[in-house]
Amino acid sequence: MALPPGTRLGVYEVTAQIGAGGMGEVYKGRDTRLDRTVAIKVLPEALAADPEFRERFDREARTISRLAHPNICTLFDVGEEAGTAFLVMELLEGETLESRCARARAKGSGLPFDDALRIAVQIADALAAAHRLGIVHRDLKPGNIFLVRSGGASAAIAKLLDFGLARTAAALTVNAATSAPTMPPEAMTARGTILGTFQYMAPEQVEGGQTDARTDIFAFGSVLYEMITGKKAFEGKTQTNLVAAILERDPPPLTTVQPLVPPLVDSIVRKCVAKNPDDRWQTASDLGSALRWAAEGANATTSGATAVAGTPRTSTRRVANGAVAAATILGSVAIGLAVGGRYLSTVATPAAPVRFEVQPPANVTLSPAPIASAAQLALSPDGRRLAFVAARTHAASQLWVRPLDEVEAQPLPGTEGASYPFWSPDGRFIAFFAGGKLKKIDTTGGVPQVLCPSGAGRGGAWNREGIILFVGQGNSPISRISASGGMVTAATTFDPGQAVIGQAWPQFLPDGRHFLYFQRSSKPEHRGVHVTALDSSSSTRILDSDGMAVYASGRLLFVRDGTLFAQAFDDRALQTSGDPVRIGDQVGYWTAGLGYAAVTASPSGVLAHGPSVRLTTSLRWHDRSGASTGPSTAPAQYTTPRLSPDQMSVVVAMTDDATAQPDLWVLGLARGTASRLTSDPATDWFPAWSADGSGLFFGSNRMGVTTPFQKAVGAPEEPAAESLFRAAGATSPSDISGDGRLLLYVQLSQRGYDLGVLTLTGERKASTFLGTAFNEAQARFSPNTRWVAYASDESGRFEVYVRPFPAASGQTQISIAGGTQPEWRRDGKELFYISADGKLTAVPVTTDGATFSAGTPLGLFDVEVPEPNPPFPTDYAVTADGQRFLVNTVVDQPTRPALTVILNWTSGLKK
Repeated sequence: MALPPGTRLGVYEVTAQIGAGGMGEVYKGRDTRLDRTVAIKVLPEALAADPEFRERFDREARTISRLAHPNICTLFDVGEEAGTAFLVMELLEGETLESRCARARAKGSGLPFDDALRIAVQIADALAAAHRLGIVHRDLKPGNIFLVRSGGASAAIAKLLDFGLARTAAALTVNAATSAPTMPPEAMTARGTILGTFQYMAPEQVEGGQTDARTDIFAFGSVLYEMITGKKAFEGKTQTNLVAAILERDPPPLTTVQPLVPPLVDSIVRKCVAKNPDDRWQTASDLGSALRWAAEGANATTSGATAVAGTPRTSTRRVANGAVAAATILGSVAIGLAVGGRYLSTVATPAAPVRFEVQPPANVTLSPAPIASAAQLALSPDGRRLAFVAARTHAASQLWVRPLDEVEAQPLPGTEGASYPFWSPDGRFIAFFAGGKLKKIDTTGGVPQVLCPSGAGRGGAWNREGIILFVGQGNSPISRISASGGMVTAATTFDPGQAVIGQAWPQFLPDGRHFLYFQRSSKPEHRGVHVTALDSSSSTRILDSDGMAVYASGRLLFVRDGTLFAQAFDDRALQTSGDPVRIGDQVGYWTAGLGYAAVTASPSGVLAHGPSVRLTTSLRWHDRSGASTGPSTAPAQYTTPRLSPDQMSVVVAMTDDATAQPDLWVLGLARGTASRLTSDPATDWFPAWSADGSGLFFGSNRMGVTTPFQKAVGAPEEPAAESLFRAAGATSPSDISGDGRLLLYVQLSQRGYDLGVLTLTGERKASTFLGTAFNEAQARFSPNTRWVAYASDESGRFEVYVRPFPAASGQTQISIAGGTQPEWRRDGKELFYISADGKLTAVPVTTDGATFSAGTPLGLFDVEVPEPNPPFPTDYAVTADGQRFLVNTVVDQPTRPALTVILNWTSGLKK
């Protein structure tokens, strides 16, 4: 019986009835407390009287009340009065989509195409918001979509209604007596009737199977089909025929019902209504992104609401390398190929992977990631822009952004020194690490904003609630900060029982709460990709791996020995399944101590990967004028050359092509000999000779964390390398005092790189020499051990300074307008460094007195050395008399490495 006007339901007063249906009656009412107009939905007596239903209904109503989205009708309250159960919602003015479609159908058509796509995008966004909270609607249909009047019918705002059948969990049970599957209780009434509307049900819902977000996506496809064509996607004269159509038949292609509909949109809809849930769009977010691309493509090629796609059109914009002119994100791809300046017609093809390369602009080269010799790249969430780190010739690396439908990438000013970028969910900002800070920059313009200190970034992730996860240094847990800045808090901890060494490369899963990360451990059973949640104290290992994994489109992407694989992953059950499938080869990665891989994927279904980026160099002799004074070494990947005390040999770290890790080699300068000093699978670098030349100190991560090691050189029976001490953060030798008693080292802390000293005689004791909020690196003792030269970025860029030792009080700036890599002449009368503009520079100094003094810097000659990135290796050595320099010079690269982009990358993968 209808409730008469004036009826009170708690604080709500009924004023008029506005609708009725199988799930209840809807009234216009007034909230007497807040004096606002509301809609009141009264539940049917049969459902309200079912205690099991009521308990579940109350629980789910509380969940649904958390939905705050512009395209979802807001639930204000739930209650019961005199045995009448009711919902209180916002009152909407307008009409249902069902009414709108009926009017169009009466005219023999569907909705105007642009209106249909606009409404579809809004509903996809609403579903994505609900699905992120684990809420599945299960009764999506035109009658549950309301078009709120907003400046005319064509500008109506779509609102998703009636979550009365929504669930937050489903459990498909088995009848113990018959071993047959049983319908989950929430899918049935007390009489055993399936809830929902058959016309829009997915096959699994019709059969009483388990439902999830993909069930809503099937219904969404049916609704979109009806909006565009004016016809039902599935029809039957009887309910039995209708069920058969849903289970067995596909709707006629959109392009046969409405010839002007782009084949791309037809592919999107067909993917929605696939019979197998695994063949559908896996998330509403991905679906919404594809629809946006389709809508923008239609707007770019049509004028008016009726001219949709028509005949194929030629592209209006050329794309770099004569490759892709336009592309969808998933499902189908429209490609225009430019060959010899002529364009082929734009055509729509079935879902198939499309690969193309993105080359940096002319005179721009991809920059290797700090520590890892691999490209750095990040796709925007909509898959339309690719950010990467690269550098112009003779310039610092910075962020570049390449829209995939444009010809050239453009640099982002102010991002010099950037590493490991990641995007905000709305695609407006890019966060990155630079200068010992975590920063963000608005891609539409402006200067970077500093969020917090970060000694050495190891990846980050940004969710829709404005939470950023990041790793601020090696060998540390994951931290958390607001995207607007503020206090840094811990997001994870190290479990002592798991012997954790470090965590890195966090990535949010679609729900915005759970996230993946790579964990290093000295116990193999705890090493690999883990998953945890915000505010959780426990984690689960989901992949045994030596490196990071990227989640995308229901799969984990990871790299093994340079090959990219994808493996199915359920982001709700948090489990992998099936066997890995190969995606691509020659992908850049760096496993030892870092676990980095040059892979990125967008929620919209675009994937990109980068190559190894190892600068080929050669060790070359120069005099003070820059003239060559001796033979050069064969090209290789060298770093940190150090001349022996007798100047007869040089030790250098050289990357092994087979392992992609650096080992130490000793090169004889007289006869050009080369002998390998270390061959451990770990990273061995940053060598420093002992005072008498009989041994070497170096940094190695063979114990998990980079630690100083010592090894004899040239002895008949060379003993194994010995670890000197275990520090809290990554620690590498920098220099040895002239008397051999002290080791000067560089150590990574949460605030950045600091300088420390270890006594080598008697009881070994480590202490901090200089620790500030800035980076200090490349430290060198003066020959008399009374001064320390080093590079610091305290001014906002690196400069060379000198401090007294051991007091470390007071400093003298040596370089002018930027400088790094200080080295002393052996008599202490000259100090050298490399200026910011690439000149090897000499400065006369006085080191014997009680005070230090420095003269005017003099540029000697230009050098072409690798850009100094954390942990700041050095690239030249100077002879004792300061007359000759062995410079690690970048040689011309045979090719410019490119990035690979794959559209429709999930197509053809084994289910």
